[in-house]
Parts: sequence; C-alpha cells; structure tokens
Amino acid sequence: MVLNPFLQKLLGSVVRSTLVAIGGFLSAQAVANPEQISAFVEASIPIVLGVALSVWDKYRTQQKIATTAALAKVTEHEVEAKIAEGIVAPVTVPKNEVPLLTAEYKGKLP
Repeated sequence: MVLNPFLQKLLGSVVRSTLVAIGGFLSAQAVANPEQISAFVEASIPIVLGVALSVWDKYRTQQKIATTAALAKVTEHEVEAKIAEGIVAPVTVPKNEVPLLTAEYKGKLP
C-alpha cells in the first residue's frame, strides 16, 4: 500500500513528536502527582504546537507541489524523475520571479 506523500509526511511528524513526548514522560520516571501532571501538560504545549506547525507546513508544501504539477500537466512521479536527472529549480529565487531549471542553465532544455 502506498500512502500519498502528504500522509507520509504527516505520519512521520506525528510519530517523531509522539516518541519525543514518550521519551520525556519516561525520563520523568513515570511517577506523576498533580504538580508533575501540570508540568507535563505545560511541557507538552510546545510539542503540540510544533506538530501542528509541522503538519501545516507539510500540507502547504504538498499543496504547492500538486498545484505546480497540475499547472505543468505532469504527475508528481514525472517531477521526481526530472529531479533525479538533476533538472531542478533553485529554492532561493524570489516569489515574484520564475525560476530557471538547472537544465536551462546547461542548455539541456529548449
């Protein structure tokens, strides 16, 4: 079974964050009184916010990739194949400029 790319990234974020939370809980020796529970909840807030921001970022990135592929009328697999060939666009181009592919620099594309 192949998960869609967004779900793979989402699952990875959730698993990583869960492991961090479990590790923190176990390092506190799993003995909890009300003060410890309160401290754990307070300490978990940044983790939960981190997961939420990570999921949102991954969603937006996947949305941009899918939109770009749709505009170019290619599949994500075709895009990945071009990247594997070394035909990539720089990520440092300002948003108001169309990036040139590395192949355009090297004369591989018309």
